[in-house]
Amino acid sequence: MYDTSHLLATKTRLPRIAAELVERPRLDQRLSAALQGKLTLIVAPAGFGKTTLAAAWLKRTLATDVPMRSAWVSLDPGDDQPEQFWAYVFNALEHVVPGCTDGAADALRAPSQPPLEFVLTSLLNVLLNEQRPLTLVLDDFHVVSNPAVLRSVVFLLDHLPPSMHVLLLSRHEPDLPLARLRANRLVTEIGMDELRCTSEEARDVLDHAVGRTLDSALISELNLRTEGWLAGLQLLALSMQGRRETQALLDDMRGSQKFVFSYVMDEVMRQQPEDVQLFLVSTSILDRLCAPLCDAVVGVNGSQDMLERIEKSLLFLIPMDEVRSWYRYHALFRDALQKLQQQQGQQATLELHRRASDWFAQAGDVISAVEHAELAQDWSRAAELLAAVPLADLMSPTFAAALLTGFEKFPPDVIYDYPALWLPYINLLSFNRPDLKTDAWLRGLAERVSASADLAPDQQRQLLGYLAAQRATIAGTFGNAPLARSLARDAHHLAPDHVFERILAVAAESTAALIDGDLVAAHDLVLDAATMAEKADQTITALNLRSIAGMYLIRQGRLEDAWTTLMDALGAVVRPHDPPFALAAFNYAMQAFTLLQRNQLDQALEMAEQGVTMAEQAGFRVAVEQSVSLLAPIHLARGAYPQAQAALDTAAKLPLHQDNRFTLAMWHTPVQVRLWLDTGQVSRAKLHVDQLLARPRQASAFGRAFEDIAHVRVLLAAEQPDRALSRIRELLADARRQRRGEHELELTILEARTLHILGFDAAALDAFRRAVQRGAPERFARPFLDEGPALEPLLLRLRSQPRVPAHEPFVRHLHSQVSPVASINPTPAPAQRREHHVDQNPLSSREVEVLTLLARGQTNDDIARRLMISIPTVKSHVGNILAKLEARNRTQAVARARALGLLSSDL
Repeated sequence: MYDTSHLLATKTRLPRIAAELVERPRLDQRLSAALQGKLTLIVAPAGFGKTTLAAAWLKRTLATDVPMRSAWVSLDPGDDQPEQFWAYVFNALEHVVPGCTDGAADALRAPSQPPLEFVLTSLLNVLLNEQRPLTLVLDDFHVVSNPAVLRSVVFLLDHLPPSMHVLLLSRHEPDLPLARLRANRLVTEIGMDELRCTSEEARDVLDHAVGRTLDSALISELNLRTEGWLAGLQLLALSMQGRRETQALLDDMRGSQKFVFSYVMDEVMRQQPEDVQLFLVSTSILDRLCAPLCDAVVGVNGSQDMLERIEKSLLFLIPMDEVRSWYRYHALFRDALQKLQQQQGQQATLELHRRASDWFAQAGDVISAVEHAELAQDWSRAAELLAAVPLADLMSPTFAAALLTGFEKFPPDVIYDYPALWLPYINLLSFNRPDLKTDAWLRGLAERVSASADLAPDQQRQLLGYLAAQRATIAGTFGNAPLARSLARDAHHLAPDHVFERILAVAAESTAALIDGDLVAAHDLVLDAATMAEKADQTITALNLRSIAGMYLIRQGRLEDAWTTLMDALGAVVRPHDPPFALAAFNYAMQAFTLLQRNQLDQALEMAEQGVTMAEQAGFRVAVEQSVSLLAPIHLARGAYPQAQAALDTAAKLPLHQDNRFTLAMWHTPVQVRLWLDTGQVSRAKLHVDQLLARPRQASAFGRAFEDIAHVRVLLAAEQPDRALSRIRELLADARRQRRGEHELELTILEARTLHILGFDAAALDAFRRAVQRGAPERFARPFLDEGPALEPLLLRLRSQPRVPAHEPFVRHLHSQVSPVASINPTPAPAQRREHHVDQNPLSSREVEVLTLLARGQTNDDIARRLMISIPTVKSHVGNILAKLEARNRTQAVARARALGLLSSDL
């Protein structure tokens, strides 16, 4: 069973509905009929009775002979992170299917943070055996915006067992693939118009609440004025209790629903006794209420009697459990009460939040206590509460999301005064916001630590070394090599015997070497840091450092070594058949980078998307940014120009791209310029490059190289090959000297293109041959293919020359991609074909996995579930396999793979 120690039980209980509630059989019938599909979606603004309708329908249905069960979750903004969201869903499901979440709960809490799809697969496999219908209700789903949560809900819907149905209640249409569900008639939608009360329903509401039978014409008029808005009708009924004259009320009720509600709310409040008004206004600061909490906030006893009295008066107070220990106000009613409360002045509001904070702290609900302390603007109190939490809890995934949200509201200076918060705060910042604001905060902390007389000398030196190492990392991220080196030296000097500080310092020195363009030194240094991490059993740190080493190898043009490095690093923490690992997101991004350079675009896109998914799930924003940055060049390589531009626009808004010319130069500028040139926007590309070159040159030699190559491309597009050739040769000399193999290959190809344009055919062919000789052994195809059709004349010339057998498959691949209709060599004989395929090893590791499952008779659905990828991705892999093995169907592909030794003969 899922651990419920930190969960509010009231959020997973069916809301209590008044027995006198008006029945709405027309909507009950819609909801019952909708059970034949996967999803029911009720979307309307607050006050239209979404929750009331769903809860009443469930209550009536469960009281009949219909064999249905229901699990209810009332969501709030704090649930918009994966572990918290699914913890509540699992808790709700446990109430109706005990034991169904055992395996899923273990996976959800696992330190490796496997994909949510893997977690949910365990749950769905259990529920698949359940025959009795089950409806899962997610109320207030509009609070969910986290991409990782939304993707997991889509996965749930896509693989929902036949006996299960999902009902979502939301104030706006959720970001789900509703078009697909609509096309397949799997979703029933109930909107605002259907939720409007009919005249008959309005009569039931008004007659019951007012306590007498009203005139039909008056009911029609009231329903018309409120546009069938249930909350408005209920408020009108309250305002009319004990009052005969209604014409004046009708005369004043003009304008929008918002105005009507505000006007009638004032009418209702004036009718309440003074003590009720005070209670309502004071407790409106609370999102949930119980008698002891209300006693503490209002400052008087007797809140239980007051709550029951208000409930009986139908004043929009909703019990959250059967025993009436917890309540909440209707959202609209609470909003109106809060406006009244704010009229009492800010100090009164702050005092109410202070009292609430104190009560929650005594009750052991630290998160709520901190939230109210923040709302009270009592930052020292909020920090004091957090500082009392054990460090292990502060660093846990469940607490981390709330902690980060809270920290972002804090005035930074406050945390300086609470040493217990320094480590979790710095840890969260390093994973989520390693930017210049963070550097300024770290610098301020270092100044305070240096001036502190309360720290022992050794403790002071270690802390200063740690801060220097963290700041060195940020300096490197923003391309400031001198500062990164200086801070790294400080870290070494201050904390020579502390491993983590040394690891960070060496990693920062590695980044400084990259900034200067010395990729060999950068690679060697980051490997040193990774080795230190491994010896200290810091496996995740080692994984990410070795993944960075893989990136440096890609930039050197050593794709084979890069792939080996990435796979070895991942293999140290993930076994071959384990699910993806959330904290390996950066590794997945670098795999995507390698696959892109080899023109394995489907696999590259899959890995980049997996990197985004895993990083978002883990809250690892740095890896999110890296993975998102790779989506743009992959889409561009696929010719998906709108998607490429959208990815570039998204990446440009990410924190590490803001005011960071070094990062933009590596990941944004080259792709954006090529995209503009490929789509004929030469003037736009030229303007962008001219603006870059008009600014002071960035200090990073590595960053400058990307901008300079973009300038060369603009010169070629602007038909200035003489200038381009001169610039290429200058840049080539630098790239060779610094062993920047990626740039050397790209520039050599551009040199060949430019020489061809200028009519120097022999020199062009010689340069192109050198490029092929460099790219072929590594299967480094993308720099060639980025030139598009302009490459074909050089390919034709090269293929007319005496061939180099070792490079022939690579050249044929390039030609087939540049000119799909080009006549490749005649079809080789079977023996020749076998030798070619074995030597070239055309299938990726993922394609071999797919092929193995095909050989075992698995369907696309089976393969998708087994490999935890989408069905379209499976189809893409199958298409690639058929093309590479020159097979017409799956059976033929399996047979040829066996003959070529790509599959075991017993499959």
